Amino acid sequence: MHRGANGMAVAAPRTSRTPQNGGAGGPAGASGDCRGTSVTGARVSHGWTTAWRFAAALAAAAIAAGLAGCGVGGLAGAPAGSTPHGLIATVPVGPSPAGITADPTLHRAYVTNSTANTVSVMDTGANAVLQTIPVGTSPSAIAANPVTHQVFLLAVGNSAVNVINPSSGTVTQSVTVDNLPWGAWLDTSLNLLFVTTQASNLLTVVNGSTGTFAVTPLGSILPVNSNIAVPITTVLLRGVAGDLNPAVNAIYVVNANGAIDVIDGGTYLPRGSPGNPVVIQVDGNPAAIAVDPQTNKIYVTDIDNFAVDVIDATTNIIIARVPVGTHPVAVAVDSTLNRIYTANKDDNTISVIDGSSNLSLGAVKVGSAPSAIAVDSTTDRVYVANGGSANVTVLDGKQIP
Repeated sequence: MHRGANGMAVAAPRTSRTPQNGGAGGPAGASGDCRGTSVTGARVSHGWTTAWRFAAALAAAAIAAGLAGCGVGGLAGAPAGSTPHGLIATVPVGPSPAGITADPTLHRAYVTNSTANTVSVMDTGANAVLQTIPVGTSPSAIAANPVTHQVFLLAVGNSAVNVINPSSGTVTQSVTVDNLPWGAWLDTSLNLLFVTTQASNLLTVVNGSTGTFAVTPLGSILPVNSNIAVPITTVLLRGVAGDLNPAVNAIYVVNANGAIDVIDGGTYLPRGSPGNPVVIQVDGNPAAIAVDPQTNKIYVTDIDNFAVDVIDATTNIIIARVPVGTHPVAVAVDSTLNRIYTANKDDNTISVIDGSSNLSLGAVKVGSAPSAIAVDSTTDRVYVANGGSANVTVLDGKQIP
């Protein structure tokens, strides 16, 4: 792959490389998913996957509605006082946690606290907070690269991407993007952060490997869905995730109108022909997205109908629709166990899906208003950021549901 002076991939598409995905935990699906570094979903050589929550605003709304309490553990519907299923720890963090990711190499997890404008740094061995880092306004989606150990987060209130150096525990770079950044996904092999913005419906890339962290629009046909042959009134870009397996090599962008744009992972242009781009149409109100490049499956949450659409990335066809909990705002994948998890904000649970059968395995109670999920497939631990109870639920994926 060739690069221009600004670090963007140009001309020749990527032909061969180890699949690596990184998602960012934050708004609208930004769920995303990531592995490899990952920052919101899918397997990769580094074995990390994480998901973004649907939006910091959702967690704030949950708190405003009085969603407090921290009932943690146990299968949903289990008798009060029953032994928590797979519960390892409940870790207090800052107020209104909105996004979560981790670096398994450093044994750290990072949680954005949206109303405190901070990031909590967790020691995932001790399950304790080590430090709190001041960041930009209204931090949401967050992603860590286990190779460079950089941590990227969206500061929604500043319309910026903050870059944290874990060694110094400070924000070392702040890159201005378009208004209302929403979803993010990290390509860990190229250290490129893909960001969706709702004010202009742009998909933007931040190059984390350059000293300037320059922001570059992707391709020449943006907004991403400007030439989709679908009636559009208000188009809001939400989650973003990628499958860089050579058999697929695509990036997926969720739109509020039910369309999922398919962006070529080599040219960074919409697939298809001008005026007739490749679009995957889903039902309901899609928000979060995660991809498993090991199985080439895409998982998209429907927050209105409480379901997950399972899409075959090799054909772009929906192959299953799985019922989950109420208001699934985030989704993450553990490729090792072949399980998919959704954070269900309104019933304080996570749902567990078997990736082989595409069937629900049940739900597990967590904290109040869960807003984001990260999965470490090297340990099969699941980290759930609970926006209403200001804590993180740590679960053993082998023991749930």
